[in-house]
Amino acid sequence: MEDNPRKKRRIHEPDSADEQFCRTMRQKESAYGIRSVKISQVHWKLLADWMIEVQDDYELEHNTLFLAANIVVRYLEKVAVEQSKLQLVAATALFIADKLEAVYPRQLDDYVYICKDQYTRQDIKTMELSILLTLDYMIHAPLANEFLAHCTRSFSSKDRLLAMYILELTLLDRRFMHVLPSLLAASVAYVVDKINDRNVDTERKVLGYTQQRVRLCAYVIYSIVAEKRDNCCTKKYSKARYLSVAESPIPFIKFDMD
Repeated sequence: MEDNPRKKRRIHEPDSADEQFCRTMRQKESAYGIRSVKISQVHWKLLADWMIEVQDDYELEHNTLFLAANIVVRYLEKVAVEQSKLQLVAATALFIADKLEAVYPRQLDDYVYICKDQYTRQDIKTMELSILLTLDYMIHAPLANEFLAHCTRSFSSKDRLLAMYILELTLLDRRFMHVLPSLLAASVAYVVDKINDRNVDTERKVLGYTQQRVRLCAYVIYSIVAEKRDNCCTKKYSKARYLSVAESPIPFIKFDMD
């Protein structure tokens, strides 16, 4: 009996709707490119780790997390922020992103509570206005997790969760602030394929990248995953509801850089 042609096409050929979405979003993402952010790796990791913890503990949307991280980075690119105010920026970014992404967003008082009353309602409202004005109300940017969703449709549920875990790990490393979201997503998909010993190029073609283009970024991502460091992201994806993908064995992978 012949294979279902529709099923075969979906496995081996990018879906046209996915291609169109990614093409449109890639045209927009360069407008949100990051050049220089004044924050150390130590402070950024602490901040991103806290944001991941808040997203998990309060069951915020994953889009809220990635949009909030993007808002924080773009704001820090333009404004020098004291160390004591970094958590205020992050909490306010989550507040803004949650209002855009959630059907029933958390209220302002929830974020005051999340910050353990370190900041007042007025502090968050003032910071919200500062962020909106600084970013010229250009809040919603193309996000890596959105690109990832479109280029991992053929993945199993567990592999999609593994891809999300790996992508969230990149939030903890400031080196990835400067990487285009589409390239980051393609590189993560490439790493998951390599972990599963698959030599597939469909996911990257959806985003318009070749294996040669994603390989260097993928290598850096893989080195982070292989380290298995203790952080909120790893704890989160070690939970049963995420199929404990953070506990999956990571094989040795050789990357051909030629």
